[in-house]
Amino acid sequence: MMQHSKDYFLALGVLIAAALTYQTATDWWLRPPQIESVPMAEQASLRPRESLAYLFPEDAWQRGTCQQLQMRDAVLLFGELIRDEGNRMTAKPVTVVYGRDLAIDRAERPLILEAETAEIEFDGSLNLDSMGENAPPIKTANLIGNVHVHGGAPSLSKATAVPATDSPAIDIRTSYISVDRQKIWTTQQIDMSFGDVKLVGRDLTLHLMEAAGPAADNLQSIVDRMELIYLDQLTVPMRDMPGSVLSMESGGGIEFDFGVNELTLHDSVAFVLQTPGQDDDRFDCAELTLTLRDPLNRKLRREGPLDWISQVQAVGSSDAPASLYMPSRGFGLVADDIFFDAQRGVLRVSNPLETSNDASANSQQTKLVTMRYNGIVAGLQQMVYEFDPRQPRVLGRLLAAGAGRIRIEMENSPVRHLAWSEGLEIKPTETRHHAATPLDAPAGTLITRGSAGGTSIDGESGPPITLAATQVNVDGNVQAILSAGGAFSAAHVRCDLQPSRFSDDETSLVPSGFIAKEAVLLDTPTIRAMTDSLTLVFQEVDPAATKTDSMLSTTGREAGDSGATSGDTSGVRRWVVQPGPADGPAEPVARPRPEIAGRQIAAKLRIADRDLTAEDLSVRGNVRLTHVVNVGQQALDAVLQGDQLRLTGGGGSERISLFSGPNRPARLDLGDGFFAGPALHIRPMDNVVEINEAGQFQMPTAILPSGLAGEPADAKDDGQPPSLKWTTAPRCHFAGGMIFDGRQIRLRGGVTIDAAMTHRDQPWQFQLRGDSLVADLTDGVQLRDMKTLRQATLARVALLREGDLPVSIEAVSNNLNGQTQSRHLLRAPSLVYLPDSGGQLLAEGPGAYWAWLLQEKANSISGASGGDDSQPRPRTTLEAAQLASRQQNEAARSSPIADVDTPTLQGVHLTYYDRMVGSLQNQSLTFHRDVQIGTRAVPDWETPVDVTRMQHLASGDATIRCQRLQLGVDPASLAPSLAGAATRSFELLADGGVLFRSLQDEVTREIAASRAAYQSGKSLFTLQGAPGNALQMRQSRPGAEPMFLTGENMSIQDPMSPNMKVQMNVTGFHYGPGGGSQAAQNQGNLR
Repeated sequence: MMQHSKDYFLALGVLIAAALTYQTATDWWLRPPQIESVPMAEQASLRPRESLAYLFPEDAWQRGTCQQLQMRDAVLLFGELIRDEGNRMTAKPVTVVYGRDLAIDRAERPLILEAETAEIEFDGSLNLDSMGENAPPIKTANLIGNVHVHGGAPSLSKATAVPATDSPAIDIRTSYISVDRQKIWTTQQIDMSFGDVKLVGRDLTLHLMEAAGPAADNLQSIVDRMELIYLDQLTVPMRDMPGSVLSMESGGGIEFDFGVNELTLHDSVAFVLQTPGQDDDRFDCAELTLTLRDPLNRKLRREGPLDWISQVQAVGSSDAPASLYMPSRGFGLVADDIFFDAQRGVLRVSNPLETSNDASANSQQTKLVTMRYNGIVAGLQQMVYEFDPRQPRVLGRLLAAGAGRIRIEMENSPVRHLAWSEGLEIKPTETRHHAATPLDAPAGTLITRGSAGGTSIDGESGPPITLAATQVNVDGNVQAILSAGGAFSAAHVRCDLQPSRFSDDETSLVPSGFIAKEAVLLDTPTIRAMTDSLTLVFQEVDPAATKTDSMLSTTGREAGDSGATSGDTSGVRRWVVQPGPADGPAEPVARPRPEIAGRQIAAKLRIADRDLTAEDLSVRGNVRLTHVVNVGQQALDAVLQGDQLRLTGGGGSERISLFSGPNRPARLDLGDGFFAGPALHIRPMDNVVEINEAGQFQMPTAILPSGLAGEPADAKDDGQPPSLKWTTAPRCHFAGGMIFDGRQIRLRGGVTIDAAMTHRDQPWQFQLRGDSLVADLTDGVQLRDMKTLRQATLARVALLREGDLPVSIEAVSNNLNGQTQSRHLLRAPSLVYLPDSGGQLLAEGPGAYWAWLLQEKANSISGASGGDDSQPRPRTTLEAAQLASRQQNEAARSSPIADVDTPTLQGVHLTYYDRMVGSLQNQSLTFHRDVQIGTRAVPDWETPVDVTRMQHLASGDATIRCQRLQLGVDPASLAPSLAGAATRSFELLADGGVLFRSLQDEVTREIAASRAAYQSGKSLFTLQGAPGNALQMRQSRPGAEPMFLTGENMSIQDPMSPNMKVQMNVTGFHYGPGGGSQAAQNQGNLR
């Protein structure tokens, strides 16, 4: 036990020693340094008349003998103070000045409350002996009587003691107000002025700032926010609009946050702007939030409503969306949500979709924002408008995403309705001067821009801006309805606009460029256009200069082209002209409209006043331009086809160029006629169509003659169908080029013409070849007036030789079953066809003619049938048809099938030296000077006969030499040709030194006469001599003496038959070269 006590005290001593050692060693380290004492400054005393006098007028009681209590955030001025129970007192009269740090005089515009009587309860005991210092704050107070609350506008400037002229920023008058540490409120009616705003209402609350902060020059450092439950009246006089008043209505009161200058109105908000002499402008919404731009700062320069407003947020209800109606500016807007930021320059309107069980999604999406401006009504899903807040009158960027539609009610607008599915954008573009844009540039590029002046931002003087160059973009299934009738559609559209340089209207905009992409369709009563890309470039010109040029152009055209119409002042370029104001709507005309199609269409247009004139038009890729013209009683399609179309020039010098592509040649179709080639050039004012390379040309059958006399069928009185019908119009192939000037067509470089027609039910096929061709029309065709085509007829066609190869014409005749009946080939240095002269053919010499004729044996010049029982020659076509039918029936009854004579193919070759004259009407050919003709049977249609090699005759050959020879179709054989019927016969007439030679059954006959005739239908050959030149005949056979006969005339029946019958007036004959002669009269058979 003792040991434990000893250990305890020993431990205690050690601890005490350690504590003393620690205290001694560390105490001097913990001592604070020696600091020189400084005396405390005395608190500045507040003298009422010196520190607050500038807030009150000179005759105010506050500047007289009054008492003052200084509190932490306010100063209490009163004339008489009556103590009540506890800390309650009554002051008469009383003024409470709320501000920050009044002790050091920082608040120049405090909040002042004035009343006749005030019941005040302090938050602590009040020592009346220490007047003006360290008074407890006011806990509650009631101001009674004529209460006046204002923003403390000074009567004297605090800095200079100069009388002030501005009015209080806020001024409230009422009969009763309650005050505590957080707010000032009243339930009584108030009359309030807030700057220029006049307000009448009930139940007002001013919430005071709770936390102390730096002093300010306005109420923002004192009052946090203001609430007014019942708003009876709110009016704002417009400084920039004398006599105009803006009034406001709100069913749910207003709130104003002094910290952020935000004004909020609830429940059926309405703004009405009343201007003398104008309809009221009105704005309605369910809730409105306005962020004002320092409304209590009167030092700011304000020139318009946007200088007062920073932001606006308006929201509508499901039953009543927000709406703005401004008839004074022709503007209206209806939307569920409207947001406007004047500082950043943003206006955003939309209709948010709300989920509803009663409404379907489709019905929700049809709810659009509605906007109206000067005759333009737009329905948009949403819209964002961005502008420069420094220049709010300059057009900014408008973006309407989603679907929308616009209705335009202005009379001078070319568009009535516009709709899209993806978006609309309107924005200003760069302003710069530009040169003309070449149409060779990509179709999707616009180089031209509008130009406009600008105003300096820093305030330097410059031209005022109301409009600038503007760009409009519309995307997604763009659909437009045009004012003049018709529609326009595309996937994407862009339009560039610029202020007019020649209009007195400062708000006038003219287009400078237009682009449409993807499935572009323009469908109007006057034209239909289809393309994947449409590009238009506009150039504005002075209307006065354009009128002068138009007068000069008209004068020059009247002097140079008497056939031009007086009303056409600009040719093809006027295809885009717009009606003038006095023209009125055009009367609809029931006629086909032109159609144009291509992958890309680009045009340069000149704008003069309201007229548009095409100066440069380009169409690329699968070009097709179709128009319909009436020719006589027929409607012909005029079609331009190719890979690229170009219209250039102006002022009467237009040029249309059509170019071909790899798989699409350049081609101009007119009915069943056309021009085709690698490049086709048309000059409408010069009335010229030109192809500079190889190509094709086909004459429309509408301008071809319907009869060989050149008269149309409807001009005849007998009512019979036309004798000539073109089954295939003449088609010309040329290798060197073509030019057509309206009256004449000239082809060069090697020409081939193919045609087919039916003449009197006889089908014919023609082919003409030559080095060049010239075709003349009786009446000229004006390309600017295709109606002239109805009077134009073919007058002359000439084939010419320019090289070594002669002109050739080949004609093939078929029956109605398509079997070849005859073939004719003519070669000459030149050939001329005259339709109006009975289908006359003129050919120069020397030339040659070949013919292949399918003949019955009885009709052949080398045939072997006939006799005295031959039928007499029919006199009419009907008699010829009856005779052919009777002969066919008799041959079928009297002969077996094996004995029926089959037609033989007879070949003919003729040469001449001077000229040839043919008539398609009479189906005859007449050859002049040194004529030789030979005939023989040929095996096929390709084997020719050569009369120059027929000095030695073969069996069945025959030749004739004379000075004039005529070949023609026998009129008796013009009955319709049927399979198995007799073939058509021909006639031959020879004059001038006729020499006939033939070889038949080894009998050679040579006859010299002055005139000879042969009728194949009768197989009758007649020869005649002339006075002083008797007919001579020599007949010989191998191994026998030749026989010589002379006489006046001679007729031979079946001249090439072994049973030939000869009737001749013989004046003499003899045998052999040395035999005696004998005069005799013999009319018998000679062998």
